[in-house]
Amino acid sequence: VWKPFAKIATDNPESGWARYQAAWVAAGCHRELEKALEYAKKAVETEPTNRSFRECLAEVQFRLGKREPAVKLAKELFAEEPRNWHYQRQLERYKSAAFDSPLPDSEDD
Repeated sequence: VWKPFAKIATDNPESGWARYQAAWVAAGCHRELEKALEYAKKAVETEPTNRSFRECLAEVQFRLGKREPAVKLAKELFAEEPRNWHYQRQLERYKSAAFDSPLPDSEDD
């Protein structure tokens, strides 16, 4: 799965969406995380206010064991949308869960 997403990101270097998709796949599979970090950072650079891109960056950082930057981004996302329970769950997960812990349920209560 990684190769097609990485190719799309490489073929479309100005596309934040392409880089976001590749980074999200890598984070979900726990593979290619260093490249995913690069892609996620570039996606955020293209659209700094895009919450999905920033959430992806936080997830990749977390998967790499970089708890502090993941928590910082999660706090920012939750502050922007305090009624979003997914962001709250992510914040709690980033603070204390194992780096290989599964994503929280994305459905709001």
